[in-house]
Amino acid sequence: SSADPQNAQRSYPGYGQSGFAVMLDAGMWLTTVLEPTAILAMAGLGFLTGVFAGEGRLLVCSALLVAVFVALVLFLKVSGIEFGGQGQLPAQRRWGILVAFTLLSGPGALWALESIIMPGVAGAGLLALLAACVGICISMFANSGFWLVSVVVVFVHGFTDLYVFGVRFQVFVGVCLAVVFSVASFATYRKDMNSIALLGPLVGFGIAGGARSFSSPAKCTVNLCGVIATAYVLLLWIRRHRHLPPSLQGCKFVRLKFLRDLCSGPGLGIRRCQDLPPEAFGDPTKAEVIISVSHRWMDRHTCDIATPEFPQGLRLHTMVQKLDMHFSSLGIGKGRGLGERWRRFCESLTSGRDVLVFFDFMSLPQQGIALDGVVLPRSEEDEALFRQCLPNMGVLYSMFPVLVCEEVTGTVGPYTESGWCFSELQIALLGSQLDKFSSTCGVVRQLARPPHSLKGDELQRFVDATNDSLDGKVFQEEENRATVRAIVGSFVLKGRLVEAVQNTHIGRLAEVLVDLEHHRLRGFLDEPVDELLNTPVHLAVAGGFTAGVRQLLSSGANPTLRNLRGDTPMQCFLLPRLGSAARTCRRAAHSSLVAETGEPAEKIGAAFIEDGDLGIESSSGSSSEDFN
Repeated sequence: SSADPQNAQRSYPGYGQSGFAVMLDAGMWLTTVLEPTAILAMAGLGFLTGVFAGEGRLLVCSALLVAVFVALVLFLKVSGIEFGGQGQLPAQRRWGILVAFTLLSGPGALWALESIIMPGVAGAGLLALLAACVGICISMFANSGFWLVSVVVVFVHGFTDLYVFGVRFQVFVGVCLAVVFSVASFATYRKDMNSIALLGPLVGFGIAGGARSFSSPAKCTVNLCGVIATAYVLLLWIRRHRHLPPSLQGCKFVRLKFLRDLCSGPGLGIRRCQDLPPEAFGDPTKAEVIISVSHRWMDRHTCDIATPEFPQGLRLHTMVQKLDMHFSSLGIGKGRGLGERWRRFCESLTSGRDVLVFFDFMSLPQQGIALDGVVLPRSEEDEALFRQCLPNMGVLYSMFPVLVCEEVTGTVGPYTESGWCFSELQIALLGSQLDKFSSTCGVVRQLARPPHSLKGDELQRFVDATNDSLDGKVFQEEENRATVRAIVGSFVLKGRLVEAVQNTHIGRLAEVLVDLEHHRLRGFLDEPVDELLNTPVHLAVAGGFTAGVRQLLSSGANPTLRNLRGDTPMQCFLLPRLGSAARTCRRAAHSSLVAETGEPAEKIGAAFIEDGDLGIESSSGSSSEDFN
């Protein structure tokens, strides 16, 4: 649910053994019930509106329309949709207006012609609807809502040819669409905007179906099928979230709009995470784009250095300039092929609030320095969060596209000299995350690219070569070298884990699980392993690897984590999976046992394993060194 942005352990009602946790879980359950209830209410009320519109009862229709809007408010409330400015640049708005008018000029000309030739069919109602769609499309396009509006315009044109009992039911369709799209245009994130906008055709199908319920049962059936299909797509879209691994849920992500504001504001610059206002951060579960930045610190306590050319800081300016090459009008027309040019064009219209950046100094609690030169340490809570995230930093550079910022001042050594930068670069290289935003970077072009899909001995040799290169890299504290080696080396185990699950090799999987336990890396069992953010349990269930599912669960894997589509391992596009692997996982995820027994997560799976425990004990401990 979008009301649960950090994907807390909501499937375990007794998790944490606190009353607050139980209340939170109950709230999440209520949300999952109210969201589809509001959706069905809008569709049903829309259908009734169409029925009475066909009979000419305007007063009843108006009352039903008010009820539709009440259901809309309920949907917005329980879905946790965030409203506010979208952070668009003026040039992005101008391009949005141009493309929106271009896309709608065809349907607009056709409707205008219809209104002249067949005024009884089209009339002023459809023209008013067209004007509303054009106006809303202008404000929505920078978030790629133009395609949705265009689809709705074509649908309304094709299904509003009915003139029944002196009442044009398409007027009610137009009102619903105009209101829904108006509300959607104020959503902060593209995901929320599209979720709201999908309610437009949902209600439109319902009204059209109700108006045809007497005159054309066949067309009514078609429209009701449209209601079902749209509701299903809407539920899938609402469930679509980017869930971070549990070990990284304390990380924060900075909005591109806030970085732009820092660049333009007098006397501002990069500040540590603890000193940033709440509006600086966005929701990673909803944002359209997340980018991890790899850079070399130029100052131990401030990270950045101001120069005469860049008074707000060299790193801040160079980073924003590189991001604007993709997420502003500067990216239009760039690229080699037609496909890349189209991708860059869509990126260039993405708003500043929909682009989030992981920048370590601003995303994790850091030490600071006061005006009098006194070092400001992390608090105990911040230190605990920092230590929790540090061993899993490599996931961010293999999970999201990486932007390399190699620029440094003359008093600082080059980017490639830093051990942390080198490890981030190698991890991003293994995860194929350098091509999108860093392909033109000089450091990246000098890299020796390994073969794609390294596995087994090839992966081990690559990591061994990386570790040998670390001997010549610089660390501010020598003990950090061991931390980096552990982060890089852990990717060998992760690769072996994925390979064993994909090949359904039970013996190798058991060996990898023992190694993960030995290195205290049990958290890898809950980390995403592909672009859809599937966990190893997702892969095992999808592949019908029942024995592998049992081993993963007995080792403490969480059977309720969701992938990008919002599916748990037991689901596929919201529908339940069948088969013994899915049944095993479903029994392990049964929340009632946890509520009654209060057992920790790692014991849940073992309680449902038919063949008994595999004897692999779990440990969630981790060791790390200072990230600075």
